[in-house]
Amino acid sequence: MGKEETAAAIEAAEPGRLFGCEVKGKRYESASGPATLGSTAKADLLLRTWCKLCQYRVNIDPGEQAARYGADLPVPEGAARLVCSQCGNRAVDFVVAPRHTGGSG
Repeated sequence: MGKEETAAAIEAAEPGRLFGCEVKGKRYESASGPATLGSTAKADLLLRTWCKLCQYRVNIDPGEQAARYGADLPVPEGAARLVCSQCGNRAVDFVVAPRHTGGSG
């Protein structure tokens, strides 16, 4: 889908919905509910996390989290269990992202 098609789809989307997903606050949620740690791992994605206090960043493998907490745990609930390994703060935020962004190296 090109930029113009994407822009047209966004303009045509009914309020609160985009590409078949419902906007819930700042996140998108499919009709089947939030992604789970297991489905995120299976899709070969990762959790890019950062501490809101000290800005420490780390990429987390959802497969490791699924083995620890269960594959059916929704990603937002799994992320709520995170603690910054640098400062101990629990105010940690995340995005689900591809492992590789297509850059060199």
